[in-house]
Amino acid sequence: MSITKSVGTCLALSWALVAPFAAMAADQAAGSPAKIDDQTANPPAAQPDAQSPASSGLEEIIVTAERRESKLQQTPLAVTAFTSNFMRESGASDVRDLARLTPGLVIGGLVQLGTNPVSLRGIGSNPQGVGSDDSVATYLDGVYLGRAYASVFDLVDTQRIEVLRGPQGTLYGRNATGGAISIITRKPSNEPYFAVDGRVAERNEYRVRGVASGALVEDKIFAQLSAAYATRDGYSRNAFDGKKLNGERSKLVRGTMRFVPTDQLEINVSGDYGTFHASPQSKNISAGDGDPDDFNVNVDGRDNRVNYGGNVTADYDFGFAHLTSITAYRRAKLTAQYDSDGTAADILSLVPNIERQQQFSEEIRLASNGRNTIDWLVGAYYYHEKANSLVFIPFTGLTDLSLSARNQTKSYAAFGQSTWHVDDRLSATVGLRYSRERKSFDFQQIWDPQVPGVFETAVFNGLPIKESSVTPKFVVDYKITPKIFAYASVSKGFKSGGYAGYNIVTPGDSPAPFKAENLWAYETGLKMDGLFNNTTRLNVSAFYYDYTDLQVRVFDAIGFAVIKNAGTARVKGAEFELTTRPVDPVTIFLNGTFLDAKYKSFSYSAGAGVVDNSGNSLARSPKLKLGAAIQYTVPLTGDLDLAFRGDYDHSSRTYFDDENTVTYSHGKTNEFGFRTTIKSGQTQGGWSVSAFGRNVTNQRYRTQVINITSAPQAVYNMPRTFGLEGRYEW
Repeated sequence: MSITKSVGTCLALSWALVAPFAAMAADQAAGSPAKIDDQTANPPAAQPDAQSPASSGLEEIIVTAERRESKLQQTPLAVTAFTSNFMRESGASDVRDLARLTPGLVIGGLVQLGTNPVSLRGIGSNPQGVGSDDSVATYLDGVYLGRAYASVFDLVDTQRIEVLRGPQGTLYGRNATGGAISIITRKPSNEPYFAVDGRVAERNEYRVRGVASGALVEDKIFAQLSAAYATRDGYSRNAFDGKKLNGERSKLVRGTMRFVPTDQLEINVSGDYGTFHASPQSKNISAGDGDPDDFNVNVDGRDNRVNYGGNVTADYDFGFAHLTSITAYRRAKLTAQYDSDGTAADILSLVPNIERQQQFSEEIRLASNGRNTIDWLVGAYYYHEKANSLVFIPFTGLTDLSLSARNQTKSYAAFGQSTWHVDDRLSATVGLRYSRERKSFDFQQIWDPQVPGVFETAVFNGLPIKESSVTPKFVVDYKITPKIFAYASVSKGFKSGGYAGYNIVTPGDSPAPFKAENLWAYETGLKMDGLFNNTTRLNVSAFYYDYTDLQVRVFDAIGFAVIKNAGTARVKGAEFELTTRPVDPVTIFLNGTFLDAKYKSFSYSAGAGVVDNSGNSLARSPKLKLGAAIQYTVPLTGDLDLAFRGDYDHSSRTYFDDENTVTYSHGKTNEFGFRTTIKSGQTQGGWSVSAFGRNVTNQRYRTQVINITSAPQAVYNMPRTFGLEGRYEW
């Protein structure tokens, strides 16, 4: 299909979707000016106003999804943005809570080896060691986080989170074939700001967080300090030793300094240090689920993570253009152990795993001021990662196995994007990124004792993998009315190949590399604001993905994970997000994804047979995913408001393996929650006290199922939880 024809088809589909709404909105827009100023420059000394009032009476959000400020409702891509206020009202604490609020986002449970599998629109991966990467990239203040276990931390000082759905192969680039999660923290300013909040809940769950910021030298030097501590006992019990499993404890401290020496220059220096400790244990369900919280294992699971780093972001405003430089260095450590056989038997009881990672990155961008007929952006990116791992597996009574791997990645990219504002309504965008990656992978497999022909030591020093890709993007957007914005896009995503770090190779063999994956995405969408007398906002999108060499985690004949490339796959679907305020005290939030994600061609050898998964659904790609919330706010006596919020989350059957085995899946899920809040009615500052309930019907289901030595082992969602929260801000 040609690009011209694809864009034309997308525009036609856009109009078909919007026609019923366009006629309605046209009457409302009568007499409105034709010109809509949808983009502003990003002056370095200014902080984005993420919560200014919108024409619809609903909260208007300014995003930087395209590396410059723009209104969310006039940004031509599928992006869901959450302000800090919205996250507080919904009870979100870390990125795992975003799944119930975001169309197409699925985040698996905490499993061994430090993974929380993430998928967007059916595109995701479960990395298998230091030689593989995620398909959904996570960014903290513009810095790419290279390891999955580095992305779980408290959102204590977050200004907003932007979830970009679909491949971000031009402006974000590295490992964002599924999309990107961008976390933007709060900047200090002249205005003093202090906030503290706490949580008390069942199972000895406690959390306390605080933020303090202000000016050290008015208009010139600003500082902010944030800290968070959270702990929760396990909700499962090990009958073997009586200890609790599946608990968590985390700490985070972050400091930020902001310097504005001139009106043109701004420098932000930030550093953070965080720890995360958990006691995860998957349940062996080979004989059925039974009680999901009843375990009998002779080794208690442990997952200890340390993540820290810093970055310097410098912005300089030349007037005609804005220069941004982001320099960052980060380190991540993972030390984990678990009972791999999931029983009290001493078979694969203690499997410790250690990973160490360090990364350096530099990104530099020059963007026009956003006030031209043709706006442009050019940039360059460099990323250098060193990571190593060690896994020890005791085969009781036979032999002990250690697997060690070391990977070094160097990534270079140059990119650019240009938007031609044809007139006040029509714009066309072309983007292009050239990426080049080099991976060096070394591997050692040691058996003790060694048995020739069966258990033999293997040493592998592979030739570097060198890959490059050109990932373009083409977008057309059109303001049908001042309240209806349509776009159509064609884009490409790329993720480099590599090696799985936890392979077990047979005598005489070496780890098999997997190839790069590539994705062409076709998308059309509508963003409608101010419908029904300025009370409703509705965004819809439709998309089609054509995937080649999708990297899939599968299991070999003895139950150990490897990564193979699926020949071809396709994803098609539609999404919607609705926010409406039918009467002043009531706000309703709805989101949904309808997804059809399947392998077109995918077969591979497993032992003496061949597995053919052609026609199967992709992992973590439910056909239907829905989220809903209703919030009712009424004034009480004096300066107090009472707010009640109810939440609902639904997912259809979701598979966790490539063969679509029912055992490796969960059925339909329906989770309900509530939140009742009394708060002072001040616009800024004040206090609040909330009572909340999560999963109030206590539905238990599998959030992830993995295969270990041919035995299915499942991780489950949390049981029903009730608690209290309090917050004071001034």
